[in-house]
Amino acid sequence: MSNENFENKLRTVCTEDIYIPQKFTYAIKSGLYENNRKWRFIEMKKIIASILCIVFMGTGIVLASNSLWNHWNNKGVKTALEYGYVQNVEMDYNIQNDLGIKLDSIIIDNSNIGIVFNYKIPSNLKSIDNIAIKDIVIKDEKNNIIFEDGNEKSLSTGYAEEFASENSIVKQAILLNNLNHTYPKSNNIYISFSTVNIFRNQKNIKTITGNWNFDINVTDKFINRETIEYTAGQSKDIEVISAKLTSTGLDIEMKFNFPLNAENLGKNIKIQDKDENEYFLDKLIVENELTTPTIKTSFPITIYNAHDNLKLIIKTDKEIIIDLNKIK
Repeated sequence: MSNENFENKLRTVCTEDIYIPQKFTYAIKSGLYENNRKWRFIEMKKIIASILCIVFMGTGIVLASNSLWNHWNNKGVKTALEYGYVQNVEMDYNIQNDLGIKLDSIIIDNSNIGIVFNYKIPSNLKSIDNIAIKDIVIKDEKNNIIFEDGNEKSLSTGYAEEFASENSIVKQAILLNNLNHTYPKSNNIYISFSTVNIFRNQKNIKTITGNWNFDINVTDKFINRETIEYTAGQSKDIEVISAKLTSTGLDIEMKFNFPLNAENLGKNIKIQDKDENEYFLDKLIVENELTTPTIKTSFPITIYNAHDNLKLIIKTDKEIIIDLNKIK
């Protein structure tokens, strides 16, 4: 191959939107937190691609096109995605009033449901920095209400959105979480909404209405998902009611025999493994805070990276350590 042909080949490969395996992109992505509903990701995909393409060209390995995106701020969900705990969804865009929307992928676990949308934005709307779906309803085939804003029967206790765009590709991730219930092992998920707000510089520049409806046949790995339970050591101050490990997190419910200041709990409760890795809670619900509080919380340690023996460490006016042992 001549030098000119080699340079042209190298230039083509290294400027294409090539797929980089998740293990590479996970290590080099960083998120810039702009507000509590929006994230924009800085991805160094091209730099890694430029390095790897030289090696792969020499070995004859061809990387698939079709860039993967990692939209999740939740570390437990990220770990699950790394290990392939995700369902990619194949469908055409549902286009309403020049706005095309389709599902990209989903993830379903006991306490987390994540959904990634792909958007085909009207050509006259440039440089947008967020999208908000105002009236989304998510149900399953048994009419369990997974999420509906303002509906007391909704199973979800938390809702977060993350947004990413690169050139003409616009994606949005919705992450639902649930500490009061366990999400059902649904066979089908139904998603519907009619109002989409599009933002630039944190201002709503366009509201588009339509009739977007999606039906997902849930993969068996979500229906037959695994849960691992831990037993807890004794403590006169705290009763661990349950400790359950899933593909996206460790959910713990515990009752305290003394009042708490919930504002300081986030940095004062952690899980530690035998290698002294520490995991701080990422979700928290507190009931009866001023008497004998019950706490429901989740930590970003999963079935993919958890050890058989863990320590639950709580700092109040003293340090309380409770051993957690996997039931085998």
